[in-house]
Amino acid sequence: MHFLLSNSSVKINCGIIKELSLIFRTLTGIGICMANLNRKNIIWTLSVLCILVLNSFPVHPKFLVDEEFSENKADAAEKNGSETDESFFPADTAKNIQVLPVPDIINSVKITWSISPGSHDVFIVGRTTEIPSNENTALSALSIKVIQSGEITEVIDRNIPEGRYYYVILAKNKIAQKKIELYPNDNYITNPVIITKKVSDVTLLPKVDNIRATVIKEGSTAVTWTPLKLENVIYTVYRSTEPLSTPESIDKAAKAGVVKDTDSFFDSQIDKSGKYYYAVTTSDTVRNEDKQLLPDRSYTTESVNVNVEKRTTVADIKIIAADSKEIRVEWRGIPNFDGEYFIYRNESVIDSQEKLNKSYLAGKVDPVLSFYLDINPVQGANYYAVIAKDKKGIINKELIADQNYNSQPYELGTMIRIKKIQAKIEADNKIRIIWQYSGDSGNRQYRIYRAEKITDVKNEIKNFTLVANVEVSQGSYLDTIPSEGYFHYYLMPQDFELRTDIIPERGINFTADPVSSPVVKSDPYRMRSVTARKENGGAVIEWKFSGTSGSSSYSIYRSEKIISSLKVLESSYMLDDVDFTEGTYRDESVSPGKYYYAVVPSDYRKISGFKLVKGVNYTSSPVLVSADKTDVPVKPEDKSGQINSRPKTEIYIPSGLDDILKRYFYLNRYDDSIVYLKQYVINSSDERNKAVAEFYLGRCYAAKGNYREALNYFMKNNVKEHMPEDSQFWQDYCLTRMGR
Repeated sequence: MHFLLSNSSVKINCGIIKELSLIFRTLTGIGICMANLNRKNIIWTLSVLCILVLNSFPVHPKFLVDEEFSENKADAAEKNGSETDESFFPADTAKNIQVLPVPDIINSVKITWSISPGSHDVFIVGRTTEIPSNENTALSALSIKVIQSGEITEVIDRNIPEGRYYYVILAKNKIAQKKIELYPNDNYITNPVIITKKVSDVTLLPKVDNIRATVIKEGSTAVTWTPLKLENVIYTVYRSTEPLSTPESIDKAAKAGVVKDTDSFFDSQIDKSGKYYYAVTTSDTVRNEDKQLLPDRSYTTESVNVNVEKRTTVADIKIIAADSKEIRVEWRGIPNFDGEYFIYRNESVIDSQEKLNKSYLAGKVDPVLSFYLDINPVQGANYYAVIAKDKKGIINKELIADQNYNSQPYELGTMIRIKKIQAKIEADNKIRIIWQYSGDSGNRQYRIYRAEKITDVKNEIKNFTLVANVEVSQGSYLDTIPSEGYFHYYLMPQDFELRTDIIPERGINFTADPVSSPVVKSDPYRMRSVTARKENGGAVIEWKFSGTSGSSSYSIYRSEKIISSLKVLESSYMLDDVDFTEGTYRDESVSPGKYYYAVVPSDYRKISGFKLVKGVNYTSSPVLVSADKTDVPVKPEDKSGQINSRPKTEIYIPSGLDDILKRYFYLNRYDDSIVYLKQYVINSSDERNKAVAEFYLGRCYAAKGNYREALNYFMKNNVKEHMPEDSQFWQDYCLTRMGR
């Protein structure tokens, strides 16, 4: 049945058919009563009344219903009461819309609906300040959420401004085709949602940034982020097997933990192996929580693979000397264990129930701890066993060698201690450092630091110049002083920052009196000019210099741009480190192109007032390198100042890694170390050496105080595989410095 309105065919809702029938019968009665009117006037009057009545009904051209209406369908609708027959709605139509406030979340509502049979389209949820009973109002609604086909038909609208609002849900394709069909209280609401509290009254905190999740040990992850620069911020950490990209997914996720005013959380309550995603929300002290998150800033887009091993005993027991009178016992705890760990000690290996029963109970700890400090061990052999007792009092006395008991004894001797240190001038700008020590147990690797000041603050020592790494039994070291001055020397074990028993003591582990270093004055090295020319498919760089002293370590850079500024220099490719006095370098591994070169001190970043000067330390004319190698090669000469043909490879060999460590890392040049170590990792094909390089990258970041970035390197799988003990030690170090 069709009605013609404004020259357009409009389908009329079957729910008003009976009403229209009643109206026509009424009008017919009125027509009979108007017997005194002529036929023409009666028809005219009835037509006017019909139009007026029709226009008084809320019939909209977009209210599409079943065109072929029948009495059977009307009867079925009446029998079902308020529920409409499923076949009444076309495919891709929302129905049964409901909008309800969300408990405990201010200015938020939850919109739910169902969809008609055969629906496969994408739906868009919109919000408007006017009732969306016509096409224009519905299409002008603010889009709140796009729901893909098959997703849950539920949306939470948060942080709604003060006002009166209506919601409408439409299929995306029908919007594009302008086939808008509107059904009151099915795909739009007729009663408004009233928001009385201003959004400004509930302003949410900013979001966290730079979220990272890393597996730190079996069944546990470390979640870190950049915190807000505010106080009293509550951070809630969520965990899920699906990405936490929407507030709805946050609501369904497991709440891993809640922390305050920190930048990390350690999730040790994972009870099942699998891939997990994390999110971190912020909230104030009254729990106004922001669940609208950003990818890789406040929620992770890549999962972490957590392996929860089914064990009933601790694993990987380790016995470590804490000092001359204490022993530290470490282990990997039982996943999701709720009870206590009992630590037993014996002078013989605890490999049976009988020996366990005769062992001394040294102590017990909660399951959150994975170590025990035995402050009263015996001199000589020490064996330990760690036994678990759950909350029900059940003790697992299973004994597994080198898992929950150590099979090799730990001999407690006397810890190595520095007894005396002194320094004296041995020759021009040479100083001999001499020390004495006692003990035979503990860390034998020591570091010598040089400074022009004295300090009794241990944390300041790491900022001094690192002169060398030595074995304590050497007893002495000869230092070459680069400048004139007065110096003190400090001799510290490599792990001195972690040890509470190590403190700076004048005359004991640092020199009591400064030693003067009169450096022989001479003319320092200076660049005079640099040129580059094409030769044999490559380039030859030559430079002239003056002077006879100073650092001869220079670096050669290549760029497709003229290297006239530090910015260009920093972005240029570093070809090699060379001995400045050679005066020449051959760049053979170069692709065809136009190139500029620069020759600068390797430590130019630390030279105050360093400048790039045209023609002096960088070339102003390009070298045009082609694929044609028709140039006559120059025969290598051994004479000083002549061309020295040195095959150049852009891939380091293991000795190259040693050079980086000696030239930069051991001299505390951590920024330079990071640059060259990263380059080494990219170019090296040796997995072992790459792991070592990445380990020292972590050491560089740790030395700079960036413990989170350092932790990322120490936790790399190849580093843990090739350097398990070192990586674990530095993981613990970083976690300790991060406040855990």
